[in-house]
Amino acid sequence: MNVYEYQAKKLLRSYGVAVPPGDVAGTPAQAEAVARTLHGPTWMVKAQIHAGGRGPAGGVQAVHTPEDARTVAEHMLGSQLATSQTRPQGQIVHKVYIEQGCEIVRAFYVALLLDSQDETLTFLASPERGGDSIEEVALRHPERVLKLKLPLDEEPSADKIGELIQQIGLSGEHGRKVVAYLQTMYRVFLELDATLIEISPLAVVDNGDVLALDVKMSFDDNALYRHADLLALRDEANREPSEAEAARHGINYVRLQGDIGTLVSGAGLALATLDAIVERGGQPANFMDLPPVSRQAQVAAAFRLLLEDSNIKAILVNVFGGGIMRCDVIADGLIVALREAGSNKPKIPLIVRLDGTNAELGQQRLQEAGLGAVLVTDLAEAANQVVVAAQLPSRQRSSSTLLGSMKKLFTKEGN
Repeated sequence: MNVYEYQAKKLLRSYGVAVPPGDVAGTPAQAEAVARTLHGPTWMVKAQIHAGGRGPAGGVQAVHTPEDARTVAEHMLGSQLATSQTRPQGQIVHKVYIEQGCEIVRAFYVALLLDSQDETLTFLASPERGGDSIEEVALRHPERVLKLKLPLDEEPSADKIGELIQQIGLSGEHGRKVVAYLQTMYRVFLELDATLIEISPLAVVDNGDVLALDVKMSFDDNALYRHADLLALRDEANREPSEAEAARHGINYVRLQGDIGTLVSGAGLALATLDAIVERGGQPANFMDLPPVSRQAQVAAAFRLLLEDSNIKAILVNVFGGGIMRCDVIADGLIVALREAGSNKPKIPLIVRLDGTNAELGQQRLQEAGLGAVLVTDLAEAANQVVVAAQLPSRQRSSSTLLGSMKKLFTKEGN
């Protein structure tokens, strides 16, 4: 479950995490009234939708008078805001968040996410401002996005986080404040059963404070029964239908703007898969993280989401079977989804990489089912194949002859 920025900041504030003063408004008059309660000379007017990328799309604007806050809110409220993370038609803006502006001394990106595949938490940090451009940073300068992986039962020490923070150029008093900030962020993550907390940017401001200027938070739908207060924050109005369907099946799924569908096990592997696609000139259509205890029905539901997306031109399945994640279950789920759709073969290229537990059995079942799937041995191969396939004309993409010839490129089908 995703929450709006204003809700995420309220949650952080309740844990003593510093955020700029601000409040939500549902009308232009309320926006002006909120601005008058905050100190100037600058206010931020921020459209509230369940998606990132608002800044470049005009969903975050600085104003210099309360009257201007009213004017900007009037244009935003009721509008359809389309960003790089929404459907082309965008999402309706029902509320805006009015926030006190601040003078930024240093700004950078931090995030904490759950990787369900290897049962770790991962801190991400970058000296870049992050947020709207962090994907480009990861593509062009991957060395500038640093990672700290932690077992679920290991609380991060100040020293460990300090090493991460030093690598993005923070030290001294500012560094100590950021370390304390991230330790609290870790506590929030665990206590609220979060799956993602992204702060973009986290800023050191002119008075020395460390503030979260923009926040994105997501929570485990399966744990909401423990958090009635969080469940009350759910707003289905702007939720992507595909994301709602995925959540119903316990699948972590985010719709993106590209044309290459991905079905992956584990958040870490999912991110690596997206990076590999982008590095080769492709555009991912989604982020998908299958839970480690995936049943055949869940896999089928995940695959259906991709098959039903008319924007997707090719699909990459990248699964590492470890422990209770079995590759034969993945294969069976793909086959079931296609049969339920009344087809023996996907109408678009399907590239599959299976590795680990029961990988050979999964490959065998896919071959026997005659899906025309291209089986590859490693991620680089898989990314190359799916990017090439997505760029082909639709007539060629649907050709089983083409898929067969692509398959013959490999002298040995690996896992």
